[in-house]
Order: sequence, then C-alpha cells, then structure tokens
Amino acid sequence: MFSIPKIIRIYFLFDRSLLKELARIAWEVLGLYYRNAVNKDKTMPAVAASIQTFGDFLGFNPHLHILSLAAMAALARVTCFMHLVLV
Repeated sequence: MFSIPKIIRIYFLFDRSLLKELARIAWEVLGLYYRNAVNKDKTMPAVAASIQTFGDFLGFNPHLHILSLAAMAALARVTCFMHLVLV
C-alpha cells in the first residue's frame, strides 16, 4: 500500500490527475527496488495497482493498493520471468 502524507492530500482532492502520477511513481519505485534485488537492468515488474480516495469513515485519503508478482519480466526477444529471492 502506498499512501501520502496528510499535509499534501489537499492537492489530490482538487487535482485528480495527480492520482495517475502517484500510480506511475509507485510503479517506478517498485521497479527500481526489484531491479536492485536481481541485479539486472533490463527487467520490469509485473504490478496491478488500484487507486482509492477514501479511508476510514469515508474521509478523503488517496492511496494505492498494489499487487506485485515475486518475479521480474525480462525485456528480451523471448519474454521470461525471473523469480526474486528477497532477503
């Protein structure tokens, strides 16, 4: 789950296009983390993200729920998955 601090949530309330950028940045951060874990440059994470804008008691709380595979897709002519071993 990726969340943002309360102090900047007001920007997301009035400009919903920022939510798309939040999802893109979260994907990039996960990609960097996984690339460093497998020490391969030409890999890409498999991620599904869901944007939510409400929290407890239906208050405004923009955040992402993310499902990520424990594998990386190799960007080559033959697509394959490399399983991650995270320590």
